[in-house]
Amino acid sequence: MKLHNRGSLVYMFFSVQVVFDQNICNILFASYRNQQGDFCL
Repeated sequence: MKLHNRGSLVYMFFSVQVVFDQNICNILFASYRNQQGDFCL
């Protein structure tokens, strides 16, 4: 049970981290996205 819970927490952490990183990327490169396309995958 501990391993399962830990795995779920790690999965949640990485999921949130990915969304957070995408938002930061969109903010940082907002001015460039209009000119050269979307840098954020």
